[in-house]
Amino acid sequence: MSTCTAMAQDPLFTQSFLFPETLNPAFTGLSESNSVGLLHRTQWPNLNLQLDSEFAFINTWSDRINSGIGISIINQRQNFTNYNFTKVDMNYAYKVQLTEDWIFHPSIAIGYGSRGFNSNGIVLEDQIDISNGVINQNSSEFSSFNEKINYFDFSTGMLLNNENFFIGTSLKHINKPNVSVLSNGNVPLDMFFSVNVGYQFTIADYVDIISFPYETKLRLTSNYIKQGNFRRIDFGGALVYSNYFFGISANSNLQDSSGGKTTFNSYSLFGGLNYEHLQFGYSYDFNSLKGVSTGGVYELSVLYRFDLYTKCFTCPKN
Repeated sequence: MSTCTAMAQDPLFTQSFLFPETLNPAFTGLSESNSVGLLHRTQWPNLNLQLDSEFAFINTWSDRINSGIGISIINQRQNFTNYNFTKVDMNYAYKVQLTEDWIFHPSIAIGYGSRGFNSNGIVLEDQIDISNGVINQNSSEFSSFNEKINYFDFSTGMLLNNENFFIGTSLKHINKPNVSVLSNGNVPLDMFFSVNVGYQFTIADYVDIISFPYETKLRLTSNYIKQGNFRRIDFGGALVYSNYFFGISANSNLQDSSGGKTTFNSYSLFGGLNYEHLQFGYSYDFNSLKGVSTGGVYELSVLYRFDLYTKCFTCPKN
């Protein structure tokens, strides 16, 4: 006999500070410019549990409707079970000028998702022939399995920001779509809640340090994420120069269990290059799985913006 407990949640990315759209659709069109980006993540390549995830988006800004419109695609694959997840979202964010400095962005997102897996490795009870010591290839139970699950998804978000500060929140899977692998099952997808905070400033405005060029900025970000029993808190800081940036982030995953509380911590180093409107990023995560060679977690990203505006918080230059 064996028992196990599994906690599933939406794909998360270390470089969410560069791609905040992965957490909150209200960041769509925040720079009031056209932008396109691609983010790739590989987790634990030395194990049979390797996960590969990609996030891609294209955003545009319309002065006529005072709104940002975007399309985002997320894909995730697991090599051991051949699990595959793909979702396409249409994102819309409206700009409300509250004061001369403060802006409010309410947003909505409508998505269509598909989850699939390979059931060939599953052995069910009626396949086991104990008297003859064989396992049959067919089972009457397989007819109740859905190897592909399709569903619609609805999300919302909001963002309050000025030139140097933002605070936002999002709520995904409001309709709690059914993601059961059984044709007659009902497993609602837990809602995904996040709070996003960020602040950046020019160091020379507060500290007189000769070694820092005047345009050098310090960027601080933090996220709180909750989905079902899964909770996570991220903190990160980065030095942003005109042509490059680097920093560190700490991630605390808190999971409730019957035996108490289990904490899993990881630390990430990241950096990147800026060339005019093009930005490249790389990050590597160190985790606390002692005695296990996982191969770590790394992410590669590329981001391109055109017609940059001064109101873009996540851009390297203001």
